[in-house]
Amino acid sequence: MDIINLPIPEHYGLTGYQDTILVFARDTPSAAGQGRFTLTVTDKKGLTTLKDSAANSVELSMHGGREYGLLF
Repeated sequence: MDIINLPIPEHYGLTGYQDTILVFARDTPSAAGQGRFTLTVTDKKGLTTLKDSAANSVELSMHGGREYGLLF
């Protein structure tokens, strides 16, 4: 399992990540070749807006029921 270190939400005006949707957008790799991502914290309405603006979307779920997907 991969572990993701998320920014401290209070440093960005959030009270936490509970009941939010995290959207990771792949950025251009750094000069050292490391992968970089932009994190957007949104809600269901914001996710609907992102899906509507994407050409394609795929909705999936893990065995435990956690939902995830791809927008491209």
